Amino acid sequence: MIRKLTVLLITVMMLLSSWGCAAGDPISENINKNKPTTVENVIDSQIEKEKGNNPGNIEDKPAPVPGTNSGQSIYTKSDLDLDLTGMSDNMIYSAVSNMMNAPENYADKIVRFCGYFSTFKNDETGDMVNCCIIPDALACCANGLEFILREGEYPSEGQNITVTGIFRVYNVGGFNFCKVEEAEVIYS
Repeated sequence: MIRKLTVLLITVMMLLSSWGCAAGDPISENINKNKPTTVENVIDSQIEKEKGNNPGNIEDKPAPVPGTNSGQSIYTKSDLDLDLTGMSDNMIYSAVSNMMNAPENYADKIVRFCGYFSTFKNDETGDMVNCCIIPDALACCANGLEFILREGEYPSEGQNITVTGIFRVYNVGGFNFCKVEEAEVIYS
């Protein structure tokens, strides 16, 4: 008797799970129709969805930038090729991972991202490297992007910042690295 009930229960569960994936239902069709094939497609589609939004109250005119000598930004919202500031945590993680894995796809693009300031010493060169640590949704896999300020002073360690600048790729010893040059920092 118990065996028959177990077999019946398993059969019912399999039938129910197969109905959820049946061809022709609107959910499956919508998922398959709109399914992007690459991370870049997902990022591009999210950027398209968010166009017209104004994350972080960014105006389409240069705004004063704390930490710069001129106090005037050289970047407007319309200059941005990739703005991570209005994205969800998962989208930010995907975009930053893609930037790290395929930096050549972002070369010479103007990017904006948020995180906290950190600096460390490059043991090989002895130079100090300034970066923005971009945390992920689970706080387990944060990435850091090196940046070089256009002008002004660097923030204090751990300070929340928004960085805007030109994404560059450079090669050292046969390995590609990336950094953001001509950067401006807004303190959060």
